[in-house]
Amino acid sequence: MRDGGKENQIVGIGNRRLFYGGEDVNGKISVKRVIPID
Repeated sequence: MRDGGKENQIVGIGNRRLFYGGEDVNGKISVKRVIPID
């Protein structure tokens, strides 16, 4: 599994949440963490 250093980018913002993630080995965007915003 390659690590291109893209695991900490914000892939989406919605419903008072930040979606952090990156690309998996197939180049698809996967969400790793969801951070709520107050």
